[in-house]
Amino acid sequence: MDVWERVREVNAEDTLTEKQIGGARSRLIAGIDAAHAVSRMKRNRRPMLIVAGAVAGVAAVSATVVVVNQLTAPAPHVEAVPTATSGPRQPGATIAPDPGPTSGAGIAEPFAGTTPQAGQYLRITTNEEVLIYRGPDDEVYQWSFRRHGAPAPLSAVLIHSVSGLYMPADRAGEWYSSHGPMNERVALYPGGDGAAWDSLLPIGPESPLKPSLGGIPGEGGVPFGGLESYAEYPADAHELLGYLDDRAVASGRVADGVRDYVVDAVLGVVRSNIAPAQTRATFLDALKLLEETEVVSVSGGITTYRVQYGQSGLPHTVTISVDAATGWTTEYSIRWGRTEGATGDMVPTSVPDIHWTYEVSIVDALP
Repeated sequence: MDVWERVREVNAEDTLTEKQIGGARSRLIAGIDAAHAVSRMKRNRRPMLIVAGAVAGVAAVSATVVVVNQLTAPAPHVEAVPTATSGPRQPGATIAPDPGPTSGAGIAEPFAGTTPQAGQYLRITTNEEVLIYRGPDDEVYQWSFRRHGAPAPLSAVLIHSVSGLYMPADRAGEWYSSHGPMNERVALYPGGDGAAWDSLLPIGPESPLKPSLGGIPGEGGVPFGGLESYAEYPADAHELLGYLDDRAVASGRVADGVRDYVVDAVLGVVRSNIAPAQTRATFLDALKLLEETEVVSVSGGITTYRVQYGQSGLPHTVTISVDAATGWTTEYSIRWGRTEGATGDMVPTSVPDIHWTYEVSIVDALP
């Protein structure tokens, strides 16, 4: 099944506008080819998986999986949705010093001390908060994928889930990931609706570490995160943007779809935190060059950027904070175009639709 048919299949029982289909197509292709797509939920009364935090370009990070148990039967339809798991340098974290150049003969690698040495692991812990709504028929959905003409939601919940990733110094070796605790309640809107959410979104425990060879399992079983995942990208930021633009055009996108693809691709690699240091530096430079990017604040070595885009689908705002010393993303949030009280939305617009915080360090062994 090609990617266009997959876009049509997702939520096939709903009536979607051509603009919605176009936006979904753009996000899906960007996720498969180069970048992240946003976590999406299938809006019907079936078991359902929300997969968040995985693919970045042809790289990937560990996925947070939120399991939604509903009442009826068929097997869940799962759409793998790339997003990022990245993290900051935390106080007290053990980061191995970089003894010398690690990328090319005599060329010093950027972000010294962020590349694990033999026997070490890059450890990434992702804390994810997702805002989920409940409709009159126990539909559950994120606001950006709310069914056209759907009645006002009855309630909403902000849930917290945790995922972990251990990337070995040898990217061809065994990676390890874990998930949980999952679906812990952060806030209810309005309060007092906990019983309904307990059946729709049960809280899950932490899972043991699960190994995978050569990266994070991805589309068709091909792992993401190996060095070959990044070989295609130019090392110059201007050339990189031109390369991504050309690739978007070659894939059939036009106008705003091309631009959204490029922005998605850049954000996906920056927030993943698993790209090699030189690749991370190039993509961070590209992020600064995007006309959609503005600097919000600089504090304690952390620069926060605001990126507004999504003209081929639903416009949204991304906020991303990056540690200038490591190139690691410390925080990432997505806010869709919700307006206060619109269509019965009871959640303040100050609450992001998705919010990730990351803890990143280099460790000598698995736990």
